[in-house]
Amino acid sequence: MRSKYRIATVMGIPIEIHVSLLVILPFLAWQLTSPQYIEAWTGIINAISPLSITPDTLLSGSTPWLIGIAGPVSLFVGVAIHELGHAWVALRYDLTIRSITLWLFGGVAHIEDLPTEWRKEFWIAIAGPITSLLLGALGYVLLQVMPPSAPVAGFVFGWFGLTNVGLALFNLLPAFPMDGGRILRALLARSRPFVEATQRAVQVATVVAILLALVGIFTLDILLLLIAGFVFLAARSEATIVMTQELLSGVRVRDLIRPELPTVRAGTSVQALIDRMLRDRRTEYVVVDQSGTVLGVVTLANIQTLPEMISPETKVDDVMTEDPPTISSDDDAFKLFRKLGESDAHCVLVEYLGQVLGLVSGDDFLQILALMQGSARLDNALPRAPTGEPSHAFRRSRAD
Repeated sequence: MRSKYRIATVMGIPIEIHVSLLVILPFLAWQLTSPQYIEAWTGIINAISPLSITPDTLLSGSTPWLIGIAGPVSLFVGVAIHELGHAWVALRYDLTIRSITLWLFGGVAHIEDLPTEWRKEFWIAIAGPITSLLLGALGYVLLQVMPPSAPVAGFVFGWFGLTNVGLALFNLLPAFPMDGGRILRALLARSRPFVEATQRAVQVATVVAILLALVGIFTLDILLLLIAGFVFLAARSEATIVMTQELLSGVRVRDLIRPELPTVRAGTSVQALIDRMLRDRRTEYVVVDQSGTVLGVVTLANIQTLPEMISPETKVDDVMTEDPPTISSDDDAFKLFRKLGESDAHCVLVEYLGQVLGLVSGDDFLQILALMQGSARLDNALPRAPTGEPSHAFRRSRAD
């Protein structure tokens, strides 16, 4: 089952909806139709507008369900525009936006390269809250010009404006993955290395997560506890990504591939492949036909999707991943790290001028990272050579 579905393309950027959003939308719709919720929001909207909306008007007939549909949809339209604000500024800096995903906790603009220059990160990060505040102002203006004969439209525009202001303020919390965490890191990076700025920002995010969790415990707010856990994990993930990017600085994909290309002929039985995996002590193979043309990749993860009793007739062709992700051997290793994280194939084919040179699996990559981390710790422990570089240092390819 697919986890994401494309619903639109804006500025050349695919807008995708994650299946987790289907969990929260019905809940929001149900919440918006409740009399208590409508009465509370009616009071707030009346306080900031010339309208005098009566809750009874909004609770009659099918009106609550109309509000229940329009409200959540308008909220996630606002979230999408918020992410497009990030994307628009990123495009001005010639960064590539792979997609925008709307999901359970909001939206994510997937930027190809993580900007490490503080000015770029600052303006990209702050563009989202600014966009949401502008949407909030738009909702407020529309609310002021709504005629008394349109109470439903007035309620929806008021709710749209206020929720976008709330979205902007929430995103300014100094914690990853919110924009405030990136803004804080950008400001810290003005006077210190990017990695150190990330570590400081992660520490602040951890404190924010703990405070949110404490409030959630004392108020018995399950959603707040979920957000606290999400913030805590996202902060740790951000630290890992930045440390990995620093560790892989200057390393090319060609430095990481094994010299041999493990292949298996199409038509080979899955049982024969399992026997070979046990002999070779590896779990990823490139599937080729008789002429050597690459057809796909097959991994242990593919085999594990089969029933417990494997039929002798089952071939590797039946379980392989067709059109696996590929990367050029000249690309930087951090791009490979990102591709492995996004791939369902558990490995990436390495190519040069259209020819497959090898493949790198997630397990291979983790082992390489562990070795490089150990090498880096050893670098710090050993005395420096006259050139300033330890003699055993990991050799990085020259950036051509």
